[in-house]
Amino acid sequence: MAFRPRLALALLLLAGAVGTDDAWAAPNPRPAPDYRGGLVRRLAAGRLLVATQALRGPFFQRTVVLLLEYSTESGALGVVVNRPTDVGLAQVLPGEPALVGGPHRAWLGGPVGRDRVTVLFRATGAPPAPEGESMPVVDGIRVGASPAVLRGLVEAGGGSDQWRAYVGYAGWAPGQLEGEVVGGSWRIEEGAARWIFAEDADAVWPALLERSEGLRARPAQRCATMYAIQAGSSGACLRRVKTPLPSSLFVSVPSQ
Repeated sequence: MAFRPRLALALLLLAGAVGTDDAWAAPNPRPAPDYRGGLVRRLAAGRLLVATQALRGPFFQRTVVLLLEYSTESGALGVVVNRPTDVGLAQVLPGEPALVGGPHRAWLGGPVGRDRVTVLFRATGAPPAPEGESMPVVDGIRVGASPAVLRGLVEAGGGSDQWRAYVGYAGWAPGQLEGEVVGGSWRIEEGAARWIFAEDADAVWPALLERSEGLRARPAQRCATMYAIQAGSSGACLRRVKTPLPSSLFVSVPSQ
């Protein structure tokens, strides 16, 4: 199925949702470390995780992740907000005829669950969603994961500055994200619409990193497509490679 009926973090973690590029196995069952103080205390739903220059790997390098859920007992779940693709949303969700011919493209929300779509949208001016099918995540922004939410947004006719659909997600087992923060892989910033719905997605990561670390980071070079990301030898910029989205993305939305 293409949509989760609700944000069920525990089920996603049981399915093997993990946050690092090289950890694709089920989460380690060991008890979560007891982190206290420092940056870890800032972790919460609605916060942005900003990858530091120390974070390397084919996916999470130079990313900004919006946390949708977080708890020390259950772990964390979020979507990358600065990685658009050149694939139309109608191609990803062929079972939604309302998307055909529309301008919306898919955004790559994370390395796992790529048969799942999550929608972020501005609450102001959005059509009312069915009860229980969306929830606030940042002031003025809600998250939904049902066909009804998507259909309402498509019918309302808003552009990418009003809503975006993310394929896949990032997830962390209990204690995993805390360890990455303590290890220097992520900085934490407040979520805001100006970052989540920024017109220039390439500018989001350098701006947030400079804000959080006082460093000036070079924006990624503009190349062909956004799906496959490869780091340059210096790690200072990225080269986008023409790589098709995996076939598992091309799924149908179940009829309701």
